[in-house]
Amino acid sequence: MDRILVNAVSAKNGGARTIVESFAAAASNYPELNFVILAGFEKPETLTQNVTWRVLPMSGAVAMAFTVFGVALFHLWYRTRILISFNNINCVLVPANRRITYFHQLKALDPSLLEPKIRVIRTYLHHTRETIVVQSLQVQGAFEAMFGRNKHEIIVAWPGIKIAETASFTAGERMTVLVPVAAPESPHKNFAFALDVARHLAPGWRMVVTAPEISDKTELKGSNIEFVGVLSRENLFKWYRRATVVLMPSTHETIGLPIFEALVVGTPVVAYDADYIRALNAHFSVGDCLSIIATPQAAVDAIEASREKRPGAALKRKLQRSEWHKVFQKAKR
Repeated sequence: MDRILVNAVSAKNGGARTIVESFAAAASNYPELNFVILAGFEKPETLTQNVTWRVLPMSGAVAMAFTVFGVALFHLWYRTRILISFNNINCVLVPANRRITYFHQLKALDPSLLEPKIRVIRTYLHHTRETIVVQSLQVQGAFEAMFGRNKHEIIVAWPGIKIAETASFTAGERMTVLVPVAAPESPHKNFAFALDVARHLAPGWRMVVTAPEISDKTELKGSNIEFVGVLSRENLFKWYRRATVVLMPSTHETIGLPIFEALVVGTPVVAYDADYIRALNAHFSVGDCLSIIATPQAAVDAIEASREKRPGAALKRKLQRSEWHKVFQKAKR
């Protein structure tokens, strides 16, 4: 039986964890393959016997050193044939034709960013030649513009959106705009835009932000914004269902999972105009349940109109369907 080692030690929470969980769930459908997954979080309960799980959380330089060199020991110990890395880089001690690397760090595609982690990823991808997995055609285009066309074999694989099971909840009395931004201090999250939208909302609306309350409360005085803290996946899905509309203010994302998680439970989305969402909107033909806007007033107008724009069943099925089979087919060759 083919054995595959999966290095996901940096995936501990948020979108990274969701992607790895999606991959692991899909792996359960391939009993002819045996997976050893090194992850930064506990094993999900629903996995089958062909998935061995080891909890090995790492971050920063330690995770990078482990990925480039240390994981080779696990590759030898478990006698695996293929090494799949979810850490943007992979192990240089494993032959290139046995490496598959999941790329999700869009910062590496911005030449102006020179922080050490980004430089390591960029240097690695410039000097290797292997199979790279990306999430969309837009990411593929940006990747090839940076690292060259035909240098790496590119697989475009949509991870699929899995709905978290939630307990029942009581709907709020007021109309609610949900902003699923766990780190509002990050510049690309564009949280200042969400604050501007909140100021323009009509009376009766409130904005709920899935982050701890920000330290500078001057801008929030007398506002209609409520911070509910970082949520578990189950509680996040409760809020998706409870919200009237989801607002995504980010200027760039690899996927923008909250957009599609909201859509699959039937909640319309208003998103800031950015390349990533235009590309995904075109790819999935989302329709008018996703409004792409560029100004706070346009966002407010879209929010007001969104109650009549619900995602259809066909779109929900399309978004939930993963393309991990492309990765597994490559691993089986």
